Amino acid sequence: MQQKILIRVTMTDDKTRAKAMNKAVQFTGVSAVEIKGDQRNQIEVTGTEVDMIGLTKKLRRKAAFA
Repeated sequence: MQQKILIRVTMTDDKTRAKAMNKAVQFTGVSAVEIKGDQRNQIEVTGTEVDMIGLTKKLRRKAAFA
């Protein structure tokens, strides 16, 4: 079953956005990643059986504060 997850991430520049998207795409079960929001500070992840907590932890450690 497809799920959509919206995570608010503190991203100040394009380099941080690219890094966060790269880390999210590498996560198991993720099929698509999009930047959303007025300030481009949200990541929408689409996939099957995605571990939300694991993904959020990975983004916190590797890219930016989520």
